Amino acid sequence: MEMQDRLKLVAAILVLVAGVVGFYLLPADQGVLRALLFVVSIAIAAGVVWLSAPGKQFVLYAQESLIEAKRWCGRQEKKQRR
Repeated sequence: MEMQDRLKLVAAILVLVAGVVGFYLLPADQGVLRALLFVVSIAIAAGVVWLSAPGKQFVLYAQESLIEAKRWCGRQEKKQRR
């Protein structure tokens, strides 16, 4: 793995940690803001991971898995119709 990808993954982890810390530092009566902060930190971290090579490989793997699952579901439905 290249150094750039490692830095991206570390940055994603730091963003997640910052989101969790921010969640707990905000007062409990600010529930919507706390949840929004956490969701935004997850979205940013996911975006950073997606821009890395391992993230792109994972997305490709997930797409191929969905295609394969659809093939298998189609086969099982054909067997049930017989």
